[in-house]
Amino acid sequence: MHISLPRVRYDGRKQRAFWEELTRRVAALPGVRSATVAQTLPMTNPYAAPVAIAELPPVRIGDRPLSRYVSVMPGYFRTLGIPLRRGREFSDKDAPGGGPLVAIVDETLVRRFWPGYPGSQDPIGRHLFLGPGQEHGSEIVGIVARVREGGLSADTQAETYLPLAHVPVPDADLAVRTQSDPLRLVNAVRSQVLAVDRDQPVSAVRTMEYIVNASIGGRKLTMLLLGVFAGVCRAERSRQPDRAL
Repeated sequence: MHISLPRVRYDGRKQRAFWEELTRRVAALPGVRSATVAQTLPMTNPYAAPVAIAELPPVRIGDRPLSRYVSVMPGYFRTLGIPLRRGREFSDKDAPGGGPLVAIVDETLVRRFWPGYPGSQDPIGRHLFLGPGQEHGSEIVGIVARVREGGLSADTQAETYLPLAHVPVPDADLAVRTQSDPLRLVNAVRSQVLAVDRDQPVSAVRTMEYIVNASIGGRKLTMLLLGVFAGVCRAERSRQPDRAL
């Protein structure tokens, strides 16, 4: 479900506190395996920025490849079922003032900059610049499997994940992995949102299955129309007599 915190009441510190308290409460509900918060969910992510590696030769920002990016809370990869290939996931220690900036990247980005991965090159511990204005970059602490953040029909693009604690956002999605039908827990999850803030509405309640189907819906419609058109053409040809040249 999507939650949009009013900026007049929630600054960055209060945003972090809200998301942390909400996920703690939801994760404790019977029937819930894990819960997390993300700036966007897979197949719905529109954000991208130029990316570079601090330890490699400098590249002008206009010549850098693009990487999609999303701010996520600890437990994101476990909740969404995204395999961790190397390194670690984010933890509660990745908080403001708790250490250096960190990032997790996917294997598409890794192979773009380190063709020898996973054999001769290890990106863990290297530093990544995402967009302009970073002085030291973010330390790469984990590598995850490729995810089509832009949708199944979009070209594969590199992905970068940042701790939501470092990059707080007022608009985000709460994702919950459940032991059974997730829609049966909607009211229980919504009640925990109201327990944290009784005036906070939620919207866009849907399952990941729905998001996947929505991502390929246009492709399905195109294939259906092509199939119908081909059938009409075959029927029309069958009605016309054979003609010798």
